[in-house]
Amino acid sequence: MIYYNLAEAALKVSTDEYPELDVTQYINRLDAYADVIRTRLHTAAGVSEIVEEINQYLFDELGFTGNIDDYYDPRNSYLNDVMDRRLGIPITLSLIFIEISRRLGLRTQGVSFPGHFLVKCDMDDADFLILDPFAGGKILNRDELESRMHSLYGEHPGIADTLEELLRGASQTEFLNRILNNLKAIYLSAGNFEKALYVIDRIVKLRPDLMEERRDRGKVYMALECFTPAINDLEAYTRRVPDADDSNEVRDYLIDLYQRVGHIH
Repeated sequence: MIYYNLAEAALKVSTDEYPELDVTQYINRLDAYADVIRTRLHTAAGVSEIVEEINQYLFDELGFTGNIDDYYDPRNSYLNDVMDRRLGIPITLSLIFIEISRRLGLRTQGVSFPGHFLVKCDMDDADFLILDPFAGGKILNRDELESRMHSLYGEHPGIADTLEELLRGASQTEFLNRILNNLKAIYLSAGNFEKALYVIDRIVKLRPDLMEERRDRGKVYMALECFTPAINDLEAYTRRVPDADDSNEVRDYLIDLYQRVGHIH
């Protein structure tokens, strides 16, 4: 069996919620999906034919679909849940598409398009396809992509350069960071600080350069009344980003925390 870092990394995120999760079982299932599709392909199948077969099997036969009715359900961001329920959001459905397509020899990457994660599939002639797994693997043409960009940014003269930049392939770190940020937002919105802490811990380990994550973890520690680690994180933030827009607010938090720790001692 071949291990694929992106799927394994996403499943490791799931182990925070499901400590007994059998990661290998889900890797094997991805292998099995690809094996089924492989039996349906001609030896000389091109990129478009492979994409069509993936879409047919994944979305039509297996019934993977976007969870429009409960988009912010955290299960949409846990890969094992998405595979079990066959419900997900753009980034997790994209991950499954990418994992299957790579097993079939396609060169695919995630695209961290604003508002809606997509998949970029390289063609043999240096061109590429952009697919939307949240819409059943629909291939998007340039007009549709520009329309999506206009809806987010409005009209402006630099659209061509901007679109090309937005279609840049996402690194594994960017991919995982976006999954984790989805979970972070969900848990913070629900006031579930214990679970938010697990998620932010992973973000800090993944992106130690993002000092705002240290700040946010400090705030979560405050909410959980874990005052010493809250001080450590917020002090690190003020040292590294002394001129941040919220520096006065963070210093006020620290004053309050110093007083609380003093009272405890």
